[in-house]
Amino acid sequence: MEAAELTRWRQLHPRYTYWCGSLLGGCGEPLTDRRYHSKVCHFAHHPHHTCTRTANGEDSADHLFMKRALHNWIGSQGCKGAVHLPKSATPPGSMIDVDLKGSLRQLRFRLRPDSNGSWGLAPGNTDAPGDKEADWVFGLGGPAPKELLDGVGYVFRIRFETHGAERCPYLGVQQRGKGTEWTPFATAALTTDGLSTPTVDEIRAARRRSTAGAPIQPAGGRSPRSRVM
Repeated sequence: MEAAELTRWRQLHPRYTYWCGSLLGGCGEPLTDRRYHSKVCHFAHHPHHTCTRTANGEDSADHLFMKRALHNWIGSQGCKGAVHLPKSATPPGSMIDVDLKGSLRQLRFRLRPDSNGSWGLAPGNTDAPGDKEADWVFGLGGPAPKELLDGVGYVFRIRFETHGAERCPYLGVQQRGKGTEWTPFATAALTTDGLSTPTVDEIRAARRRSTAGAPIQPAGGRSPRSRVM
């Protein structure tokens, strides 16, 4: 912001106060707006204060944009649900959990891997806690979990694009040996099979055709035409 813009902002909102957002990993302490003519105006802590926030890039609030997008998306699907930001997430904002009321599925977003590059999944554990199945969605900061690629043949990815003052989420479908197919998250659907895009529908249909066309193995594991010499 330019100095003149900040002056107008102060006149429009004389009672506004500003705080270092704890949902962004900040300290929660008050901020002041600094007006400069020789450099960009900005918010700052009071002198001699040490803040705990380490991430301050444009992607540092992606979890908040994703949370709002999820609330809008849940309503567009005609269902209800709760969106949680687990307090145990490290770094802050790296996880979003979605519980869909009346559905047998849950959504688990892992926007950033942990410090050792892991997504926090135990080997072979691709289900959510409890009795519901989970659709896992991962950011771009680490390799795709092998257990999901081996199990269902694809992995959901999420990325964000800056449009004006918004960070807009895009849902990707990554397959082994192929490029990731991207679509606006708002156009994704929730079906009985889980989170769905046109690419996922094609993958699931192909797997169903493959399963339906597989020969039935008789007891003993030999095909009907095999014989022991």
